[in-house]
Amino acid sequence: MDSPKIYVSVCERADVHYKIDSTILQQPALQRFNASSTEQWQINRLNVPNLAPSMSWINKAAKLHSTRKRSSRRRRILRKRELSRMIIPKNALSTLSEFHGITIDEFTVTSDPNCDAGFVAAITINGSQYQGNGRTKSAAKKIACEKALRDYCLRKMRKRFHDIGATSLSLLGRTTNNAKNENSGIADDEGFTISLASFALHKLYAEWEDEGFSVQHLLRRNTDNSAKKEKLEHTRYELPKSWENMHPASFLSEIRPGTTYVDKGKIGDDQYMGVVVDGREFVQFGRSKKEGRRKAAAAACDYLFGTEFTNISK
Repeated sequence: MDSPKIYVSVCERADVHYKIDSTILQQPALQRFNASSTEQWQINRLNVPNLAPSMSWINKAAKLHSTRKRSSRRRRILRKRELSRMIIPKNALSTLSEFHGITIDEFTVTSDPNCDAGFVAAITINGSQYQGNGRTKSAAKKIACEKALRDYCLRKMRKRFHDIGATSLSLLGRTTNNAKNENSGIADDEGFTISLASFALHKLYAEWEDEGFSVQHLLRRNTDNSAKKEKLEHTRYELPKSWENMHPASFLSEIRPGTTYVDKGKIGDDQYMGVVVDGREFVQFGRSKKEGRRKAAAAACDYLFGTEFTNISK
């Protein structure tokens, strides 16, 4: 009787090599199933003393998956923290000053006896004039600036909608320059969204204040913490033509709402007042707190926004 044929197979998995010898492959399936595993297979690992297969590749994969999961969770947490510092409540005028391509040509507030509200504010942005009526000057300014912001945002959103439609039609003809323009457009859209979110947060807090809830102390704390934790970048502000007629404190409150002044004490006849704007402190003195506050606001505006309130006061 001829000896059974021997089938040799070499299988390879990761860094482990096996040599499988079988003399039973030619037998029926039932006999192969009932036979002893020792009689059926002889598995010898080549050049490795340990007979058990190595599981290091499984441990490495599990460790890599856990590391990636932790890193992605960490990135999400850092992204949320960054957004919480960037989204600070800002009024309409501050939001408009952060957008590129906006020029405030003129900003005036007049009293109109024929108007039921009492005051009329007119702001001219990029050649378009917007008016707002209010019982106080600040209320009239707020309404006019909100109208200008509304029209600008709607115009930009319509333009972006048409640009997306045009881009979808020319995907096959995209070039490197087009890709760079798209990346810059995405960055501009992110800045636009963050600025709009800041204004929306300001409107929400204003509604809560109208309902009788006080949130001013929360706004100041949020602004102080953000100024300490991150280095704020100063945005270039286009000054209106009539800024010389504005009071420095009023100008500063419009650009940086929620700004507070600190009494630094009195030395002789001089009263010292300080103000913190964008993480920088400005301290000035005067014969009274009112004069010290005006000089501190003028110093801050001259340094941050390029005004000349100090020379005008002289």
